[in-house]
Amino acid sequence: MNITIDARLLRKSMGGGISEYSRNMITHLIGNNSGDTYKIFWNGLKNFEIPKEWQNQNVSSANWHVPNKILDASARWLNLPNIDKFIKTDVIYSPHFNILSKKNAKRVITFHDLSFVHHPYFFNRRQRIWHWLQNYKKQAHDADLIVTNSNFTAGDVVNILGVKKEKVVPIYPGLDPIFKNLNTNQEKLEKFKKENGLEKPYILYLGTIEPRKNIPALIRAFNSLKEKTIWKDIKLVIAGKNGWLYKNVVDEIKNSPVKNDIKLMGYVDHKNRPLLYTGSEVFVYPSFFEGFGFPPLEAQACGTPIVVSDRTSLREVIRENSGIFINPWKVEDLKNSLEKILSDKNFKNDLIKSGFENSKKFSWENAAQNLQNLLHAV
Repeated sequence: MNITIDARLLRKSMGGGISEYSRNMITHLIGNNSGDTYKIFWNGLKNFEIPKEWQNQNVSSANWHVPNKILDASARWLNLPNIDKFIKTDVIYSPHFNILSKKNAKRVITFHDLSFVHHPYFFNRRQRIWHWLQNYKKQAHDADLIVTNSNFTAGDVVNILGVKKEKVVPIYPGLDPIFKNLNTNQEKLEKFKKENGLEKPYILYLGTIEPRKNIPALIRAFNSLKEKTIWKDIKLVIAGKNGWLYKNVVDEIKNSPVKNDIKLMGYVDHKNRPLLYTGSEVFVYPSFFEGFGFPPLEAQACGTPIVVSDRTSLREVIRENSGIFINPWKVEDLKNSLEKILSDKNFKNDLIKSGFENSKKFSWENAAQNLQNLLHAV
């Protein structure tokens, strides 16, 4: 089978759940050695080299050297050009709903979430225009099949976009095997902590710094926690790339009475994240909305107990009491949950054990095989 993969979003992305999903899914799809041939659509003005892990005799790339803004506009209003007129393909797989026109080939699209529909105020003007330009509702109806990361998002696609239920298939993503408990390598762990000023015990958040992640609530819970002298040595580490309105978080830190105990770490390279997770006492993810939520699972795989909001897909992904759920609007709930984990060693160890077992249920090999089966059946 000839499969075209629209990988345009990976030309610019640095981190983030959607780009990590796309990279991992494509890597494992190609690695299945199914005998399929793959054409990677890398369109953009500049040449872009196929990642080494994708390079084999069954993989080639296509670049029309057209600015993607022009290509998007043409697809939006003219429904042209049809990609399958220029690329011989049986099916097109889009790991995100980047707009694309086609005539006869089948198309499968992954929808990660509909947060931009539920909460448009979490996105800046440029992002809202981009979502509108993609004509996502029409794409959803025109697609031959839609893949989602969770049952929650599948329900949204059916109920909000009005897509027929039989066209929507949830496939859970996997976890990169790099995420594992590194406590067995104390020398490497201690070196990482020393180099990054993390010698003291710390609470961790890792993710994009943006309104949807509800980071100010974590800072306020930390402020309250620090009122007790027993927690005088505990720190709060906020890591991740800056997103829209990140300065609100910076201001929240500046106004904190314990601002000297809060570290804004910035973007953390993928290879260092397991060390950051493993070294923390507890990982916190008080997000208002997630279509899946990779960081809590990554933390669980690294042997770190987690506190997450009880919203959207997180109740589905964090299963079998493997984490503490909190109402993201209630700072006191978050503070009490942190204190419970920090003060009760047995409870903490139980969370670590159940969290590790939960993380093992998510495999990129299984996800890619399930997707490949769909591509062949569509």
